[in-house]
Amino acid sequence: MIIARFLVFGALGFSLLGLVMYMLTGDKRFQRAALIVLKWTLFASLGFFAVLIGLNLSETAT
Repeated sequence: MIIARFLVFGALGFSLLGLVMYMLTGDKRFQRAALIVLKWTLFASLGFFAVLIGLNLSETAT
């Protein structure tokens, strides 16, 4: 659980850093990379929480 948190917050930090670099330099590659990382981080987070909710529901059903 703690590893997943570090990975999610690390990816969000990397995305934030990319957007800051884009604002400072105006280079589109930083914006593109940051948005790709942000998109996949959000997808992974939603999948992680879906599994977590499913596990909790299956435990309460038994």
